[in-house]
Amino acid sequence: MVNGSEIYLDNKHKAEIYRLKAHGQSLAILSYGARLLEWLVPCEKNEAKTLNLVLNHANLQNYIADPAYMGAVVGPIPNRLKNAEYYLSGQKYSLKANEGANCLHSSNFAFSELDFALREIGEDFLLLEHVFIPEETLTGGNQCLQIKFILQTCETKCRLRIEYNFSSTVDTLCNITNHSYFKLWNKELLDQHNLSAEAALANLQVTLPSEFYTPTDENLLVTGEVKPVSEAPLFDFRKGQTLEAGLAALYSTKASGYDHNFILERDYQHYDAKSGHYFAKPAVFKFVPANFELSFCSTEAAAQFYTANYLACDKTNTGEEYAKQTAFCFECQAIPNSPSFSHLPALKLRAGDQYNTVTEITFRAN
Repeated sequence: MVNGSEIYLDNKHKAEIYRLKAHGQSLAILSYGARLLEWLVPCEKNEAKTLNLVLNHANLQNYIADPAYMGAVVGPIPNRLKNAEYYLSGQKYSLKANEGANCLHSSNFAFSELDFALREIGEDFLLLEHVFIPEETLTGGNQCLQIKFILQTCETKCRLRIEYNFSSTVDTLCNITNHSYFKLWNKELLDQHNLSAEAALANLQVTLPSEFYTPTDENLLVTGEVKPVSEAPLFDFRKGQTLEAGLAALYSTKASGYDHNFILERDYQHYDAKSGHYFAKPAVFKFVPANFELSFCSTEAAAQFYTANYLACDKTNTGEEYAKQTAFCFECQAIPNSPSFSHLPALKLRAGDQYNTVTEITFRAN
């Protein structure tokens, strides 16, 4: 079921790869940053044919100081934070600026740079854990993060369920997401349909039942505004549209593509007892030539949709080439930069409380 193999990434990090097989699927998770290296699913009736739904670095050393945050757990403040600072209970806290004067993905307190131990294994799950030392925390105290990866199946669907649990003995900020780059194709499929990976992404059919999105400024910081997608056709995916027109229109902007946050609509018929929250309505991404689709369903309030606009050219461990705009991220999280605004939902976690959220990612071959 699970095989661990030690890898020396550098003098500081002796990492392991944990492998899990269940329900015809398989996972590979790197202990450094709890990074998703592989999620292999059967893509034809013959289960010998599989598709890896996520990009990975062929050279594992590239995960150290990885500007792409490939497959990593991201927190405690995902995305961009203005001036790399925030206030909590009247006290100012500063992070290291790593994108101009601002902070991206928590900088020197990034969960993506932590080592996770294997806490528990089962027939269909892996539970990873990191117990923090004070120097790794924003606010001190005793803190612990657990991430559970669960493989599930239902009829023709394959599902990866990710559960996040964070606890702290002091008040702190906490929000957690996964930064995998997803794709619904491989070289064989692209050749079969005479497509490049860039063309496949541009023609990806996206349905996102979100009524609102949060605009950004020239530094890609959320401005605090919440606007209806009805006023911005390129961001209105309620009835489904491909990414082609949006990518073309946004190419000359600072974002160079989609790198925007959407408010997720609640589905009050879909309650998750484990986390104690309602799920959002699913966001669906469909690769029409192969009739494959990937859907995201989360208890989080929002999601950052990113079309890999700054992804450098490289190869996966199977030799597939990738580059800018050849995959996408859908990072379920709270609204970015919310610590900068009193009117946006706070990330505050009170001492002794539990942060519990769930994201389910489902693959279907129709």
